[in-house]
Amino acid sequence: MGKNQILNVLIVILTLFFYSCSSTTKIENNRRTLYLSNKYVTPYLDSISVTRVTEFMTDNGFHSWYCQDDYERKPTFEFGYFTSNGVDIGFILYDGTNTGAFVVYYRNGLDHRWDWDSFSFLITPDGEGRYYDFSNVPRGESTSPKRIYDAYPRKNKR
Repeated sequence: MGKNQILNVLIVILTLFFYSCSSTTKIENNRRTLYLSNKYVTPYLDSISVTRVTEFMTDNGFHSWYCQDDYERKPTFEFGYFTSNGVDIGFILYDGTNTGAFVVYYRNGLDHRWDWDSFSFLITPDGEGRYYDFSNVPRGESTSPKRIYDAYPRKNKR
């Protein structure tokens, strides 16, 4: 083998080496960026960054559940939360995208609950998601769920 052939083989080997390292790094660092109430939110290993606003230090990344359309079986919306300085911050994502809004989140016993405007969404331990619309319900009265969904936990990167 001549010097040029050895140099070409070395270049190919180095190119393959760097390419394999970059693809591994890309997979390990794959993070979802959410767009909530006109703010970008990106989870990191130990923090959540809200660009152009502030930075949240979190205890445990973020957690979310998605619900699918009955017919097309694609995610239609997603509810989740992250914890910042001991405070739970909720969000909803619309239409199977990473765009949504901040909402009130809390645990009620074993149930997860999100409230916004005159709506609520509740996920029970068995994965049943109940959507409530209180728009036309007099204050202090109860109502039945407007719709019931199957809610699936999403494995989010931390």
